[in-house]
Amino acid sequence: MGANGESRQQDRDIFNLRSNKAVKISDWTVNYFKPLPSNSATERFPFSFKVSPSIPKLISTGNKGGWEKCFQSERKTCCVIQIMNLRKDFGGREVLKGISVEVRNEIYGLLGPNGSGKTTLMKIVAGILKPSSGKVLVDGIDVEMDPIGVKRILGYVPETPVLYESLTVSELLNLVAKVRGLERKEFEKKVESFAKAFEIEEFFDSLIANLSFGNRQKVAIISALLHEPRVLILDEVMNGLDVKSARILRELLFRFRSGGRSILFSTHIMPLAEMLCDRVGVINEGRIVAEGKVDELKEFARVKDLEEVFLRLTGGEGISEILSALR
Repeated sequence: MGANGESRQQDRDIFNLRSNKAVKISDWTVNYFKPLPSNSATERFPFSFKVSPSIPKLISTGNKGGWEKCFQSERKTCCVIQIMNLRKDFGGREVLKGISVEVRNEIYGLLGPNGSGKTTLMKIVAGILKPSSGKVLVDGIDVEMDPIGVKRILGYVPETPVLYESLTVSELLNLVAKVRGLERKEFEKKVESFAKAFEIEEFFDSLIANLSFGNRQKVAIISALLHEPRVLILDEVMNGLDVKSARILRELLFRFRSGGRSILFSTHIMPLAEMLCDRVGVINEGRIVAEGKVDELKEFARVKDLEEVFLRLTGGEGISEILSALR
């Protein structure tokens, strides 16, 4: 078999369900780019902000203003996340067992059962945890060697956002803007757009401690998007969102990707992963056991939906027997 034939065969051998051995669909040539320079604010602003009552209508057919423009960047170069042979131990227990993943100008869904290592992996990529071994590069920056440099170009929403409960929404977003070095006019424009889109403008003077879980989630999402990051790390980000807000966030993520950016996204909702993700990786017991486009995974597993692929790969068969035993 020639080189081209071998390549095509490798592209089609996504995974072996019996051995649970993962084979990547394709091997991309990795190109790294220099990190973006940190923003230097030329204008400082007071620690307060209120939404103007004259916010333009943003949610309308054919409207190209407001939040729809938030991620229309002229820079089209791809931002690459490269995870190489990553391992993580907690007290002698190996949680990640040599994971290698590449995310390049796409929405990459990380799927796995509880305790499989998803959140640990995402925290390492975000520079919050240090790996036991292996390496993570984000846009060419080594996360372990330069975690601050990575955080400048990254937006992160954890599974359970931890916000300053003693601050109001307005004060928290002002704090984020100052840390990110955003200019006042830029900040006000973005906050007005996001506040209107996610319908939280009426809560801007409310303490974080008094917000519902869904509204806290919205504030965490806005905080992660304000500085137009090159990379997004989103751990169960749809939790608590109402239908309209979830739809708006999905559209924002599609626009985010179209600007040459990359998203690492975890969810337990298989239909959402099918709708949103360009590729998915199934993680089980600290290992990637399958990786590829959703349709290709379904085709090779000979099943109709991603949930069945997931159950086969993670030992989830026998549900009927389990339910029978519970009667």
